[in-house]
Amino acid sequence: MFLEKEGKAGALVILVLLFIFLFLSLYTISIIIFICLLIWLKLFSTRVILPSQPENIIAPINGVIKDIKTDSNFHTIYIKTKNSSRIYAPFDLSEAKVSEIHGFSLFYGDENIKPILNENTTLKANYFANSCVKSMEISIYPTFFKSANLTISRSNPNFLDKIGFLNFGLLVIRLDSKESLAVAIGDSLKGGVSPLLKQDHKKDSNEDQSTLHTA
Repeated sequence: MFLEKEGKAGALVILVLLFIFLFLSLYTISIIIFICLLIWLKLFSTRVILPSQPENIIAPINGVIKDIKTDSNFHTIYIKTKNSSRIYAPFDLSEAKVSEIHGFSLFYGDENIKPILNENTTLKANYFANSCVKSMEISIYPTFFKSANLTISRSNPNFLDKIGFLNFGLLVIRLDSKESLAVAIGDSLKGGVSPLLKQDHKKDSNEDQSTLHTA
């Protein structure tokens, strides 16, 4: 497990308070603060996945799929975060840009209204798959911690690079609707692991036939 930079300042403050109350021999309060420290570390820690060659679009974060909407352009997948912090690049991305809209952080409220009033950050990028360039959007709607973010150190993040952070809230990812989804409403996702789209077996089949003709 790895403590994300977004949680280091808070962990340091809690740790200092713990030592102060231990020094004052206030052990009951010290125990409470120690429990708070453990909870904080749990909320802001992430397992780091070793980079590999991307074979599919994967879930950028841990969570549960609350809704899926499809139109002529995009599959829009709504993911409620679960045991989350790090947001992974779901594929090798290019021309990535981040925009932010300020608003509220609504923990309660109508699920249709919250995305409208909530502050949100959106990453737009391209990726290359099936011999063509496709577009992708990732938006986050935090409902608690202000440390939530979508940030990129360069415009071409690699597969599984960290591109953001979100503890509590909603992540929405939009993918090309011409692709077939490998997930459904209610599915649990593992960030950096769970595929969102089905593999293109047609390409593999054509390659197999070419191999047979060559033989």
